[in-house]
Amino acid sequence: MGGIIGCSPSLNYSILQWNTLCSTLATKESFPKVDENCLLWENRKKLIKEFLTQENPDILTIEEIDNFENFQTDILNDLPIKYIGNFFEKVDKKMGIYLGINPDKFLVIEEKKEVLNAVKIEKKKDDKKEIIEKKDDKKEIIEKKDDKKEIKKDEEEEEEEEEEEEKKEEEKKEEEKKEEEKKEEEKKEEEKKEEEKKEEEKIEIIQSNQIFVIAKIQDIKSKEIFYLIVTHLKSKKENEKSRIIQVEDIINYLKKNNLAKENIIIIGDLNAEPNYDSIKKLEQFGMRSVFNLQQLDYTTYKIRNEVEKRIIDYIFYKGNLFFAEEQKAQTEIDENLGLPNLKFPSDHLYLTAKFKLS
Repeated sequence: MGGIIGCSPSLNYSILQWNTLCSTLATKESFPKVDENCLLWENRKKLIKEFLTQENPDILTIEEIDNFENFQTDILNDLPIKYIGNFFEKVDKKMGIYLGINPDKFLVIEEKKEVLNAVKIEKKKDDKKEIIEKKDDKKEIIEKKDDKKEIKKDEEEEEEEEEEEEKKEEEKKEEEKKEEEKKEEEKKEEEKKEEEKKEEEKIEIIQSNQIFVIAKIQDIKSKEIFYLIVTHLKSKKENEKSRIIQVEDIINYLKKNNLAKENIIIIGDLNAEPNYDSIKKLEQFGMRSVFNLQQLDYTTYKIRNEVEKRIIDYIFYKGNLFFAEEQKAQTEIDENLGLPNLKFPSDHLYLTAKFKLS
């Protein structure tokens, strides 16, 4: 049960989030185990339309559309609700996000697209070389120090007859000093070796291909306002640093525009699992998942070089919003083939939830 515990308001509205899988990526190369018929748009569009008709959400958010004209003609125009919405392209214009609302229940006061940043990582080869050169210089200095110690030792031996007691004491001190220096140098050598093992990185913040869409929406009946953010963050596990930056961009936008304490829904394919730092940042900002993430099995299930069975799609909220009756799409999945299949058109399950404003 999502929403606030102990509250059971009448839930007036429904919302749906779905990465429907763009045609560009619906290939045998991307899904080698899947029957080719399951990847054809002619087959997939029928299933997408059937599921959206069945769910009939008041707010519809779709990620990964690469041909909006086809999507609108083949799907949106035939749905029971005649959504008022817009398509927002990513920076490279190869695909984008659709946000549609039921005009009988909501009014979009304002909406806009914002471009997210990412992290560019470069190996600092020259810096590594400089560290090695400095290490060699230091080694030379140490050798010179050792030479001086030998000279000092010879001088002490020449005076051994006259100052034998004093020499013994000096030798003892010298040995202790050498032992300390040896330990210190060994410690420094180990630290340098550790530095050499690590790949030195230069991190630069750059503009990414990803976007987020923010809409200021009014409930026609109650006149209450909420803000809906739809996004599709950078993919692949190794790009978590970029996703952290992208989540920070969204949070900073809300803070900068004095929206942090408003009613907010953040929804989309975030390409990050619940234990990732990017998701933790959203939770630290006060966003709550409609779903119990510990009980959710997965939101995407595909097989490429390995089985990818992960939770990466979300509906988050904060403020005076009440959510309940959440569910993900139900479909039969062959664990040896994954998704999509002849009964389900995407590698991502859709998420739905009912909600109301207080």
